[in-house]
Amino acid sequence: MCYTARMNKRMLSIGQASKLLGVTIQTLRNWDKRDLLKPDELTKGGERRYKLESLRRINRSVVFNQDELKQ
Repeated sequence: MCYTARMNKRMLSIGQASKLLGVTIQTLRNWDKRDLLKPDELTKGGERRYKLESLRRINRSVVFNQDELKQ
């Protein structure tokens, strides 16, 4: 399996995802509530996990004003 394929399957924590996207953890939680970006997985403890590919997709597709999404 190539490096890119391995990275695409890797699950990132909400903290890692927020840093990668340049948004706060609270913003990711709000996006989840608004069905804009759902986590790819929830751990048994309820922690959100995201695939790198999902984050790339939202990073390309978000055309909304960041301030509007944070509210």
